[in-house]
Amino acid sequence: MVLRFFAILLLATVINACDSNSRNSNSNSSNPNSNANSNTAPAPTFAPPEPIRPTSAADPNFKAANAYFPLAPGSTLKYTIHYASPIIANVIVVVDAGQEDGKKVFTQTWQIVDTGGGDEKNETTVRKYVMEGDNVRQVYEKTENTFRGQKSSSELKFKDGTIMPGLSSIRPGASWAQTFSQVFQLPNQPPASDDKTITVSMKVSGRESVTVPAGKFTGLKVIRSVSGNKLEISEYYVPGLGLVKREGGDGTRMELTEFSGLKPAE
Repeated sequence: MVLRFFAILLLATVINACDSNSRNSNSNSSNPNSNANSNTAPAPTFAPPEPIRPTSAADPNFKAANAYFPLAPGSTLKYTIHYASPIIANVIVVVDAGQEDGKKVFTQTWQIVDTGGGDEKNETTVRKYVMEGDNVRQVYEKTENTFRGQKSSSELKFKDGTIMPGLSSIRPGASWAQTFSQVFQLPNQPPASDDKTITVSMKVSGRESVTVPAGKFTGLKVIRSVSGNKLEISEYYVPGLGLVKREGGDGTRMELTEFSGLKPAE
């Protein structure tokens, strides 16, 4: 589940560009020969979107095929994410289920909104998964992002979407990978496809105690790395809950604050 590595990279790029523009703007405004209009209208106030909710109530009798990635319809998880930049955002993740092309598909929707509103970050990502026994395979991901008024979208085209293997394969040292290509789009511009295959490798480090605002748990630590990048991401999965913490090598940190429709395994 997730705030993803690529969204973080995209955000960092936008932040750098905006900071540069901001510095240039400040420089111009301090220049007595500047033609800037001192009566410039104030920037519009950021109105956070309504919090997302699952389309149906949680089923107390639902049995997850893979406890580390439960995908329980009707469930909600809330996180706080601290980016490497000063931005702090609230994250809501909800799960729904339905039939597509004769298969049961679990849809996970992520909503990320910065807490202060000053950066006007509003991001929505839709991810879809199918179960192959107790193996969780991702088949779709699309992100719509707005940051300081700049809009963008991206979509992943999966070649191998394994996000969590079957329980019998989850042990220290076990590894697997996702492979996909990306399509980016900016407003009023055609999609920009990158045919280069990106590989996200995951390896089980072991089981560790992890403490987050939602509680103290024993979780499975998975190290995630991306081809062509030296940064690693540590993720902690708790049976019955799924992802409870993510730490990036760039300092980005996401922690679970509350949940409903799920119950951690005892």
